[in-house]
Amino acid sequence: AEDADTTTVTVSLPDLTITKSGPSQVNPGDPITYTLVVANNGSAAATSLDITDTLPSGASFVAASDGGWLSDNTVSWTAPTLEAGQVLTRTFTVTATEAITNSDYRVICAEGTSATGSVTVTTEIEYKVYLPLAVRQ
Repeated sequence: AEDADTTTVTVSLPDLTITKSGPSQVNPGDPITYTLVVANNGSAAATSLDITDTLPSGASFVAASDGGWLSDNTVSWTAPTLEAGQVLTRTFTVTATEAITNSDYRVICAEGTSATGSVTVTTEIEYKVYLPLAVRQ
């Protein structure tokens, strides 16, 4: 029998994750800052990353970190490279007068690897009501 030559090819790819956090409660009109953390748990660098987060209904965009911008109700960032084992953080700030819920955030890279956020972040608006004090005589 003939011996067959075999070659094993190992392909290294990035393995991206994305998480999001934000305050659970704020006062009306106070700035609300959300933080996105992208991690590359793979064995290769991720290149040409696109990070997006859809602005929640009821939110008014204020600013984004690291050159982020708002277009068509989506906050976006780009990053040239995320090496294996590294993380990057991006933030954006909004204001709101009603509770807002956000669960639409993701990252994709040129290598075709992507991740979608799996945790819904809700921020409640706390209204304080002050009642007059009546003193009985």
